[in-house]
Amino acid sequence: MRLSRAVLYTAIGLVALLVIAIIVTTIVAATTPPQPFFGIHHTPGGFLVMAIWMVFFWAVVIGGVVLLVVWISGQRQPLGAAPPEDVREIVRRRYARGEISREEYERLLHDLER
Repeated sequence: MRLSRAVLYTAIGLVALLVIAIIVTTIVAATTPPQPFFGIHHTPGGFLVMAIWMVFFWAVVIGGVVLLVVWISGQRQPLGAAPPEDVREIVRRRYARGEISREEYERLLHDLER
């Protein structure tokens, strides 16, 4: 099964947010001196870390809802797949390009109408 565009873009976005959250958390934890009785969350950098993880949490929740709706709706079109073409349109294009004769064109359209 190929991944749909919505699934692929949602997954890439969530992974990017996770990487950013981990990097910022690591930088803040490494550069913030320990605070007695309060921990890292009550420092200016600690609030930034909490805000980034909150954004990540809600992105996962919203992304999960989007993926669930896409999965339930069944509108999963594989990447790079063109929408299905009408057979009559293909026959018309072949006739316009001169690949088939008028008799063959009319016969094919007649066969398709059955």
